[in-house]
Amino acid sequence: MKLLPAAVLLCCTSLIVSCGRQKANDAEIEKQVQERLNEEHQAQQQRELHEREAALDERERQVAEREQHLTIAAATPSVPAAPLVATPPPATPVGPPAAPAAPAATDASYQAFYDSLSPYGSWVEMPGYGYAWQPLAAVENSLWRPYTLGRWLFTDGGWTWASDEPFGWVVYHYGRWMRTRELNWVWVPGDQWAPAWVSWRYGNDYVGWAPLPPEARFDGAAGIQQWADQQYNLGASDYTFVPAAEFGDDNMAAAAIPAGDDDAIYDDSNNLTNIYSEGGSVICYGPNYEFLRSKSRRPLPPRLTLARAGYRADGRNAALVSGNTLLVAAPRISLKPAAPKAIRGRVADTRLLNAAATRPPARDISPPGNGLPPANALAPSQQPAPVAGGQPTAGMRSRSQMKPAPLEAEEKKAREVQAIEDQQASKAAREQAARDRPVRQIQPSGTPFSGAVHP
Repeated sequence: MKLLPAAVLLCCTSLIVSCGRQKANDAEIEKQVQERLNEEHQAQQQRELHEREAALDERERQVAEREQHLTIAAATPSVPAAPLVATPPPATPVGPPAAPAAPAATDASYQAFYDSLSPYGSWVEMPGYGYAWQPLAAVENSLWRPYTLGRWLFTDGGWTWASDEPFGWVVYHYGRWMRTRELNWVWVPGDQWAPAWVSWRYGNDYVGWAPLPPEARFDGAAGIQQWADQQYNLGASDYTFVPAAEFGDDNMAAAAIPAGDDDAIYDDSNNLTNIYSEGGSVICYGPNYEFLRSKSRRPLPPRLTLARAGYRADGRNAALVSGNTLLVAAPRISLKPAAPKAIRGRVADTRLLNAAATRPPARDISPPGNGLPPANALAPSQQPAPVAGGQPTAGMRSRSQMKPAPLEAEEKKAREVQAIEDQQASKAAREQAARDRPVRQIQPSGTPFSGAVHP
């Protein structure tokens, strides 16, 4: 019985000690919970502070960009004939700086072409074409090619060329290019604007484009389709090919395959040209945008809205990417009599530099029309002189001096007449074949193609 009080005392003591330990544990847990809550609260406050700072910085950036946009919009009136989309900020130049120094003009004439391009090259007369312009870059560098110094942007008007060259706003959106034996690349003016006047090809992870020649007159009903190579005699040497992985680069010249190495690429590719008219505007589709976007090493810019505006006489007409809009200089061209103020000379040989690749060497091209300079675009006094051949040149005897026998003269005349008739018949047959069968290349399954064919 004496042990009973001691046992009770021991039990009470153990209970008291256990309660004390439990309270200590609870206090430690509560302390840890409180510290964690404090840390989370402090982290939340820091996040909110960063978000407020970021929102304030974004607001300041938007205000500054809005002011810049309003300055550009005030100096750049839009062309009434072309639907414009409101241009949101920010404004990022593509190519050389394009800060306006004077209000833009919505209309221009061929004289604007002559004056704007003269500082960057020279004008010559070419039989059957009128005045043609040769860039100084083509004289200084035999490897220079059109549509290489810049990049491709995809818009609601199709593939649009954004040039880094100060004359690019003219020569890559109006007129056509041709490659002659004497001068290499020259540009023939035209009055119709397009995102780009090129023929497209794709095959084996290579993308290629070739400047369309003056013979490629645009008909809004038929357009220019996959028969472009056959119709206009375009070959491998006319194309610039780049790997599809490099298509997103800012400088296509650096990514281009060297000339002479592209024959096999051309043979293994298919033509994807798809140029047509819609709502009065020229649409230039080709390779599929999403397909090339998946192939490109660098991400392609998102699809942009194309907005046309006037031009500035000071030459600062580089394209502007403003938000999701591409603003381009695209004035309406009036066909007023005009002529270059300085003409370097007259070129009689309009054959291709590489005669084996493309157009016949001695074709009599009628004056361009339907977007190219019509015959009445120049005053009579400004028209090129007659084609060499109608008069004997120095060092050659005239027909009267040669005095061929009557029979030989008749045979020669008959051969000349027959050759002309054969040439005209061949040309008519090609044109008829193009009209009857506009799509002359059937794309194999899986070939990327942008847009439906518009006959």
